[in-house]
Amino acid sequence: MPFPIFIITSIVRHLRGIGPISVTANLCLLAGYFMIMGILLNNIAFRGIVDGLSWANWSTFAVLFGMATNGYEGIGVVIPFESSMTANRKHFPSFLYVTMICTALILGSAGTIGYLNFGSNVEQIVLQSLDIESTLVKVIISLLVVSIMFTYPLQMYPCIEIAEKNLFATGKIFGPKSRKPNPGCSKKSPKEEENELIESLIESLKSEITDSTSTENIDNESENILVSMETGRAGNHGILAKISKAAVGVPESVPAWKRNVCRMVLVIITMLLAIVFFDAFAYFNSFIGALSSSSLCFILPPLFHIQLMRTSGHIKWSLLTKNIFIILFAIIGGAVTLVVVIRELINKM
Repeated sequence: MPFPIFIITSIVRHLRGIGPISVTANLCLLAGYFMIMGILLNNIAFRGIVDGLSWANWSTFAVLFGMATNGYEGIGVVIPFESSMTANRKHFPSFLYVTMICTALILGSAGTIGYLNFGSNVEQIVLQSLDIESTLVKVIISLLVVSIMFTYPLQMYPCIEIAEKNLFATGKIFGPKSRKPNPGCSKKSPKEEENELIESLIESLKSEITDSTSTENIDNESENILVSMETGRAGNHGILAKISKAAVGVPESVPAWKRNVCRMVLVIITMLLAIVFFDAFAYFNSFIGALSSSSLCFILPPLFHIQLMRTSGHIKWSLLTKNIFIILFAIIGGAVTLVVVIRELINKM
């Protein structure tokens, strides 16, 4: 049933258009969470805590590492989301902290209360441990279905952006061909090429800000970015050129139907994965967490921090040691988790 809706919502091209959909999804998810917690707490009140609980189960710790790390799956939309907050960007850190705290509390409380109810017999999806014939459980399932349908476009947004830039940008396999220099014209110098890239990026930023909000509402940070880029070119050509290359998007000359086909293919791929790994939800989530989310959460941020310290010339050995420890923890944890999860997935297939 959700498949046609996924196809339609995947065609939305701007994060601001996804905002109302995301709010509806979060409200449905929050309502479902409180209903489930109400049922579980009610069970504990009448039946008590299940027997045979243990403080730790090291045999499944690797799966837990992947599942917990996969809780950071939404980190991919953080930068696009911040970029879309042109008028309220100064409040973004507060929104981010509150979101992280609420997410940790929701995931932690749901896991703990579910374990206290069913012990080691709890299903991968806690709803499967409840009475499916109950009217309240059916309402919860309906809310979660709506939540998934409306959350999907936001989660797919960064994937679609990356796929389109790698497929349809100038010089890419399905994009416009790179312009070859005219033999009769003199070849442009690297500095002229950099200037063109920088000009393109500045115009793109101006256009994006103007499209997303009225000119009088452009926040100071957006203005400062543009001013610094326009006035600081003399000593920062190389850096700005690299930023410009990374920020190049899909040219307007690419037909919309090509981009829509790309989005539909991505939706079909996710549908096929859901069908194949339907009975291995926890292990598949853990696989994704160990393979990608661990890099986003534990490896890339320390690497960026180390690079920033090197660039500034102020290296603090305590921070460097901490960053290296976090990176090693992620590499070892991710590798062990991948081995365990792949073995379990093979056994289940």
